[in-house]
Amino acid sequence: MEKIYFCCKCLLFFTSEEKLKEHNDDFINCNTHNQPAKLILPDKENAFVVFKNHKKKFTCPFVIYADFESLLQENLTDYNTEIRHMHNACSYMFNVVSIFDEYKFEPKIFRGENAIKNFLHELLKTKDEILNIINKYTPMIISDSEKKRI
Repeated sequence: MEKIYFCCKCLLFFTSEEKLKEHNDDFINCNTHNQPAKLILPDKENAFVVFKNHKKKFTCPFVIYADFESLLQENLTDYNTEIRHMHNACSYMFNVVSIFDEYKFEPKIFRGENAIKNFLHELLKTKDEILNIINKYTPMIISDSEKKRI
């Protein structure tokens, strides 16, 4: 595992002590360039968000929950004066939830290169499966007494 060096002023991290020293030399007051995040928590009265408009809910027959994990990589700009951080997706997981008990989907999990390309490929395949279910024609079963009422 590679050692990481943090700047105590701005909390950026670097993969070598030399890069950290360059950062400190270039940005003597780096905290003026990169303000650290300040965590502000709500008070006890506003600590929870509660959904109240249940009349406005729309029931979806299928919902997909997805999550990515990424690795943070440093990239220098063209002029080698500024370090930019890029998030590269390295894994994902998505799960399809249905309101119908008869339709169960296995969670899709992937770790490796081309995670986004693989995610889109699997998502499109899943979309086709869902559309086949939604577009399936099934005639209604109507009893004789219901037919007389119609």
